[in-house]
Amino acid sequence: MVTIKKTPPDFKVEELINLSYSNGKYAYFKLFKRDYDTLKAIETISRASKIPVKSFGWAGNKDKRAETTQYISILNPKKEKIKNLNLRDLKLTFLGYGAKKINLGNNYGNKFEIKVYNYKEYYPSNFFINYFGEQRFGKNNWIIGKKILKKEKIVLDIKRKRFCLFAYQSYLWNNCVKEFFKDKPNTFKIGGYIFLNKQITNLKIPIINFDTKLKSNIGEIYKYLLKKEGISQKDFIIKSDPRLITETVYRDLIVEVKDLRFDNSTLHFTLPKGSYATVFIRQLFREDIANPRLP
Repeated sequence: MVTIKKTPPDFKVEELINLSYSNGKYAYFKLFKRDYDTLKAIETISRASKIPVKSFGWAGNKDKRAETTQYISILNPKKEKIKNLNLRDLKLTFLGYGAKKINLGNNYGNKFEIKVYNYKEYYPSNFFINYFGEQRFGKNNWIIGKKILKKEKIVLDIKRKRFCLFAYQSYLWNNCVKEFFKDKPNTFKIGGYIFLNKQITNLKIPIINFDTKLKSNIGEIYKYLLKKEGISQKDFIIKSDPRLITETVYRDLIVEVKDLRFDNSTLHFTLPKGSYATVFIRQLFREDIANPRLP
């Protein structure tokens, strides 16, 4: 079984983003972190600098057990609060000012450098099925998301509720895709995923919501899954907290991989934002990853 992330330096991620500099009110920083998830890193910097978390902006949530570089904005920070910070495994580098806050999704991709252990064979590929990875689900995020739809009482802040609700929608998306490829030729199974031997034309698959049009084969699969889960589309209209109500978005079924290289047991490649390296690694080695947490 393939092993990754023995130590944080084994898994390096660099966020790719375009920033526009001006005389704006947002200060842009490059944030290096080791063995921190993004929110924990922001909270740690917030406490040390006495700058509230709401003044920070970031484009994506990066792995905890890794060395990652990403970009953050801070609204009108006083330089003296930032320049003397000395935090273990966290480093901020000032880049300049801009007019816009960095928000989720502002990045366009991520570059990876990953040390791989215990692999047997390597099957290079420039595409894979765009499943959500286990990082999206955590130990029980998707289960909490379902409880929210079932209108069970959940005591969490709004950001956590949104995250868990999207985890459940991601769970349904993954299962929809697996049903779509079930029993089809030119596929193989690894650790609960179904993969393709040959690339197909990309499709846009909806992430299920109250307003999703359930048509064609994908629609029938979603109807089957919702019935199996005891959920209806109306459940996504959460009248008790309208902040949790969103609209349908679409996710690419197939994503292309750029700059793939494998040398000295280290993978180098670039993925578009929202795609998971751990899923791609399963396809490359046709083995599961040690200690998977896929629901």
